[in-house]
Formats: sequence, C-alpha cells, structure tokens
Amino acid sequence: LLEAGWDRWCAAVVYIETSDEVRRSRILHERGWTTEQLAAREASQWPPAEKRLRATHVVTNDGPLERAGAALAEIVNVVIRKPT
Repeated sequence: LLEAGWDRWCAAVVYIETSDEVRRSRILHERGWTTEQLAAREASQWPPAEKRLRATHVVTNDGPLERAGAALAEIVNVVIRKPT
C-alpha cells in the first residue's frame, strides 16, 4: 500500500505493529517461512519505522489477537463515521 503510493486514496492507514521478536517468530513458525524468505520480503518493503510514521493509526499486536482486533474495529468505526 505505502510502497505503491496507494495511501493517497485512503481515508486512513492503519499500521499493525509488533515487536521484532514476535513478528519474526509468527512469520517463521506460523507461516512456515525460512529466514531467507523473510529477509527477501523485508528487503522489498519499507522499514517498520517508516510505515509507522506514515500511518494515521497504529495498533499494537503483541498480545491476544482479540485485543488488536477490537482496537482495529474501533478505528474503523471512527473512520467510517468521520465526515468527508
């Protein structure tokens, strides 16, 4: 989204952040990626800090998925209600 410049057409951009340790663990174990696949994907994207700066909202996702989901739902509800 950000790398392609599509954010200019978005009412909001939500960055879901996790610590590097949690993010890497999830990707390697849950998705079954190799460290090489992860490195290649990360090299093709902006650094997390840059994505965070460009986002209009940030949700932390180091805990239970339900907590992050609730935070995201709240943001969506606010954005939808926001007059254009």
